[in-house]
Amino acid sequence: MYAWLVVLSCFSWLVFLEFRHAASSRSKVAYWLLLTGLVYSHPLGFFMVAAHGLAYLLVHRSLALDFRSWLAIQVGVLLAVAPWVPRYLDHGTDYPLPRYSIRFLLAVPIEYVGGNSLVLLACSLVIAAGLFSLDGRRPRLTRPVESLVLLSWTIAPPALMFLYSLIGRPIFGPPRYHLFIAPAYLILLARGLCKLPGPLRWAIAAGAFCLSLSMIDTNIYSQVVKADWRGLGQWLSHEVQHAEIMAPQAPVTVVVHPSDPRFPRDQVEAARYYLSPPHRVLLADAAGAAEPTEPEAATLDAYCLSAQQVRAGIRNLSDTGFSAPIWQRAATDWHQGVPELYGLIIRRRLGHVSGR
Repeated sequence: MYAWLVVLSCFSWLVFLEFRHAASSRSKVAYWLLLTGLVYSHPLGFFMVAAHGLAYLLVHRSLALDFRSWLAIQVGVLLAVAPWVPRYLDHGTDYPLPRYSIRFLLAVPIEYVGGNSLVLLACSLVIAAGLFSLDGRRPRLTRPVESLVLLSWTIAPPALMFLYSLIGRPIFGPPRYHLFIAPAYLILLARGLCKLPGPLRWAIAAGAFCLSLSMIDTNIYSQVVKADWRGLGQWLSHEVQHAEIMAPQAPVTVVVHPSDPRFPRDQVEAARYYLSPPHRVLLADAAGAAEPTEPEAATLDAYCLSAQQVRAGIRNLSDTGFSAPIWQRAATDWHQGVPELYGLIIRRRLGHVSGR
């Protein structure tokens, strides 16, 4: 749904820009459908609808869409999504998010090119070169309608999500939540590059391309991000059904050791999604044992999971009463050729290992 939000966002802004020339009934209906689709695709679409409202207030004098028609479209969107909104507001997020500081908001664009704060500063200068031109000694906004639209698209949604997280339920954080502003940011960056001299333009573009490949490798193909939780669930169910566990047919306790201490619950919630019910999923402490709130876990049949790219503390996990990694067994040891569980290290508590 996050990729779909990107698609709908692009089409909604395309229709919005068409209002510079005409506001036909067909365009109005298309605009209403696209804004409604944004919200129904994901509640984060509300923030993109708000960005549209900001853009309209900034550039309405340059549009053929009059205020009465625009307001009617907004009311139509609210009426269309009203039956569904209570379904979203009656529960929390899938897993708890912290309230991040404002530096995380400022660093949002790093997700779309890569690099660090210095790269972000360089990108900001390139964007500024595309946004402004010198008229005498004063900078002037070039193509103001398009520029204000792109800035509204880029800035408003993450800023509003950040403010909402401060006063309400935290939702700001995961990059996928603000992926739908990436096209606007990249367009702004491309506009700036087009104003630079040819050799400098291509050098910067090549560097950004390399950074993007590195970011994609880290965020998309990482074994931590793409751990095979579904495969784990299937394998564990097979183990239980074939009495490979000391208490056959009984729920299993799974102790999850997080790979990144900054986000300890990410993998716990992923494990619970695929394993519970019937199995219990507990968060490990720094020593690799079950968390203190579950002391009885030490007496249960238990597995311990962690991501392959692990931090310090998991390396000595075998000293805490768990076996060597099970995933290192031969392929014939797996049910009907089930492959190694990509991105996960699996250990079984000693004393509960089957005799095979």
